[in-house]
Amino acid sequence: MRNWKQFVRRRLGAVKWDPERKARVIDDLAQMLEDCEREALLSGADEQEARAAAEAQVPDWEALSGEIENVEASHEGGSWFRWVTLAGRWRSRMLSGLGNDFRLSLRTVRRNPVFSLVTVLTLALAI
Repeated sequence: MRNWKQFVRRRLGAVKWDPERKARVIDDLAQMLEDCEREALLSGADEQEARAAAEAQVPDWEALSGEIENVEASHEGGSWFRWVTLAGRWRSRMLSGLGNDFRLSLRTVRRNPVFSLVTVLTLALAI
């Protein structure tokens, strides 16, 4: 079987990541390729076909490297701003959803006033 860690290291090139993170990514990718090669061998492919099947799992190594760098960059700098922005979006969606929920509850009260009264009284007694 092929040394997949060396293969992945060569394909990813000189990426600018944290060394520990880079080692984990290389280990994960190498394990994935090794598993694919082993699976192909078990299904009856010869060694060359199995290696080709494993190599075909990642058709564009430069694009993969770029995507991983983008993810790493988004985690390093600006993550605070990203979370503040996401929290703001969530809050605005929650408030708009709250208005819709309130309108639906009023509609339900108008359609079934007796059921609504019994429900409110049950909740009041339970609390």
